[in-house]
Amino acid sequence: MHKRLRIISYEDYGNFDDIYLERFHSPSSYITELTMYLFSTKTEARITDKEFNIFFVTIADMLPLIEQIFINSKELVEIGDDLPVSAHSKIIMNLLISEIKSTNDIEGVKSTRKEINKAVMSDKKIRFSGIVNLYKAIIEGKIIKINTLNDFRAIFDELVLDEIDDTAKPDGELFRKEAVYITSDLGTKKIHQGEPTEDRIHQKLLILIEFMNLDDISFLFKAIITHYYFEYIHPFYDGNGRMGRFLLSIYLSRKLDVYTGLSVS
Repeated sequence: MHKRLRIISYEDYGNFDDIYLERFHSPSSYITELTMYLFSTKTEARITDKEFNIFFVTIADMLPLIEQIFINSKELVEIGDDLPVSAHSKIIMNLLISEIKSTNDIEGVKSTRKEINKAVMSDKKIRFSGIVNLYKAIIEGKIIKINTLNDFRAIFDELVLDEIDDTAKPDGELFRKEAVYITSDLGTKKIHQGEPTEDRIHQKLLILIEFMNLDDISFLFKAIITHYYFEYIHPFYDGNGRMGRFLLSIYLSRKLDVYTGLSVS
C-alpha cells in the first residue's frame, strides 16, 4: 500500500527521511520548480531553514482513475451532442448556476440561485455579474490566458472584487502587502501561512506562470498542482478559493469538457 508521507511521518518517523528521498528520486516522480516552506502546526509558524520542491509520484492506482476521467468526459460530450439545443442550453446554464452557488457556499458568501440567474439574464452590472461573465466565457470556449501578473489581477477583479469587503481588498501594487494565515475550521489554530510579502507573491506567481505553460507534464497533474500552489501562495486577503477553483474550471473545460469544468465545486 502506498501511504502518504504525512502518515508515514507519524507511523515510521525514524525511516521518514529515507522514504522521502527514495520517492523524491524515483523514476516515477516528477519534480517541479515550484518550492514551498513547511509549516509547523505546533509552533504555528513557517519553518524557513529550507524550501522544498513540490513533486508527485505516479503510482499504478492512478492509471485506471485517469483513464476513467477520459472515458467519462467522452461520454458526457456524446450525450450533450445528442440533446436538443434547448435542453443542452438549459443543462449548461443549470451547471453554471450550481457551480457559482457552490463556490460561494464554500467561502461562506451568501447567494441564491435566483440572484445568480438574475445576473445570468441581465446585461447590466449587478451583483454576481462579474463571476457570471467569466464562467460564461468558459461555456463560450473563450481562452483565458495567464502570461503576466496583471492577468491574475484582472481575473480577480472581474471574478470577486465587488463581493469583497473594502477592508479585505488588495492593498499592494497588485496583490496584498501584509501577511495572512489560514486557521483551522474552529478558527483557533494557524495551519498555513501564505507568502508573507508582495515581493514574494510576485516571485512565486511568476514561477507558477512558467509551470502553467510547460508541455512536458500531464495536464491533469498540472491543473491540480496549479490549483494547489495558487492556494499555497494565497496572493489575496480574500477570494483565493473562488479564484483557484475558477482557474481549475477554465483548464478542465478546455482540456476535457465544459460539463466537467463546471462541476469543480
